[in-house]
Amino acid sequence: MANASLAAMLRRREALVERAAAQRAALAAIADRWHRPLAWFNRGIGLLRALSRRPDLIALAVMFLVRARHGRLAVWLGRAATAWQWYRALRRR
Repeated sequence: MANASLAAMLRRREALVERAAAQRAALAAIADRWHRPLAWFNRGIGLLRALSRRPDLIALAVMFLVRARHGRLAVWLGRAATAWQWYRALRRR
């Protein structure tokens, strides 16, 4: 009787271990799908935190946007985008 009970417990344990492995695999697939969007979100939060520590940069950006004309603003935004792409390319090396 004790052996039957032990065998039942071992079968139950094996089933639970298999179930946990399947759940871990499903959770890993979900986490993998959300990794990139959450990484962008985390970068945005990091940028906001960095800017909140540097109000002088916020004031400088606002002054620049107020001072720049619309046509010149587009040129400067294009230059900023190019600089950002160069920075990312150099950072990957």
